[in-house]
Amino acid sequence: MQIIQTENAKDILRDAGYYVDNLWHINDIINGFKCTDDVQAYKILDKVMTSEQTAVHIFEQIGLIIEAK
Repeated sequence: MQIIQTENAKDILRDAGYYVDNLWHINDIINGFKCTDDVQAYKILDKVMTSEQTAVHIFEQIGLIIEAK
């Protein structure tokens, strides 16, 4: 049931113009690093996803892809 709800949510966001084909989950942090707390894992993801370095890198890559066309 959860997979269907997640896919429905992604469809709604995709239809609204959001990119949702590469999402991160707290389990990506918990399973790959020494982190067992969901809240801590979410905070780590939040810091990464909202960091200036992440945004700069994404916009640089967008520019490179556009230039390569």
